[in-house]
Formats: sequence, C-alpha cells, structure tokens
Amino acid sequence: MENEELYIPMGIKSKRDKITGFGNKELFIIAVICAITLILVSIYYGISQDSFGAVFTCMIVGVTTLVILKKSESNQSVLDLLTHVIHYWRGQKKYKYRYLNEWE
Repeated sequence: MENEELYIPMGIKSKRDKITGFGNKELFIIAVICAITLILVSIYYGISQDSFGAVFTCMIVGVTTLVILKKSESNQSVLDLLTHVIHYWRGQKKYKYRYLNEWE
C-alpha cells in the first residue's frame, strides 16, 4: 500500500472541443464578436471610405479574439487567467481573528 502512486491524467476535458482549443462557448463568443466587429467596421467604412483601416481592424480584432479565447493544454485561456487574477484581487485579503480560549 505504501508504494502505490497516485496517477493524475493530464489533458482530460469535461467537454469536447469542436476545434482544438475551442468549444461551443468559445465559438459562440467568437461569432458574436465577429458580427459586432463587421457591423462597426462597415459603419466606419461607410463614413470614411478607408478600406485599409477597415480590413486592418477586422484582422486585429479577429486575431486578438482567437488568441484570448484559445484554451491551452491545461484547459485555460488568457481570458480565464485574467478572470482568476481579478477574482483574487477583489477577494478578501485581511482576515480578522479574535482569539477565544475555548479550553478553559
């Protein structure tokens, strides 16, 4: 019994990915961001007639969205990591403790 080791498998995910690193949730978010970006870029292009700026903006927003939402081997994306950091910063840092001698 003492020589048995605990084996924890890596890379097992609770949900299947449609594309490597992207599940249904991520693909939905990407679709929404792309739709909003296309609407805003078409308004921008209609006003300014700047095709380079419109295409460049679409490319930058698309690539940034993919990088932020792609999950790594540890099933964490950049957005997930930022969410964890924000929860940590907002969390309680001081724990007020009052000593009570319960044994007397």
